[in-house]
Amino acid sequence: MPAGKLFNGVKKMRRIVIMTFIIIISVIIVITIFGQIKSSFEEDIPSLKDVFQNNFFIGSGAMREEKYLNEKYFDLIKKHYNTLNINTFYPSAVHPREGVYKWNESDDAVEFAMKNKIRIRGHVLVWHKEGIGAQWMLKDRSGKPLERDEAY
Repeated sequence: MPAGKLFNGVKKMRRIVIMTFIIIISVIIVITIFGQIKSSFEEDIPSLKDVFQNNFFIGSGAMREEKYLNEKYFDLIKKHYNTLNINTFYPSAVHPREGVYKWNESDDAVEFAMKNKIRIRGHVLVWHKEGIGAQWMLKDRSGKPLERDEAY
């Protein structure tokens, strides 16, 4: 087998191992966040953001559900993540109705991220999923889709 093909195979295997590790750690973190592992998380393990600092950012959707707003949840985010996709940036959260804006949750989330030197990512303005996208931006008062020139 030529050395180039062998090297490419090793690179591919390394990517698979890294992705498997990330998936396993992500599952553990999700289980922790959803309360299956109640009181704490392992603090004596390496931080994901530090382990992969030269490869890519480690991110999480965060900051909307009240049940997650506790000190252990924030400690977990501060330890493992260096970027957040803040869920309060969904159009329906910030701009739920025409002429109505709600920034308080988003401001709190941005303040937390800035205080902890965590990068912030927003959310797309138009989203396909019911409840996340601000439906008033997409439909008229009778529920029919807006025409292209009417859509916000």
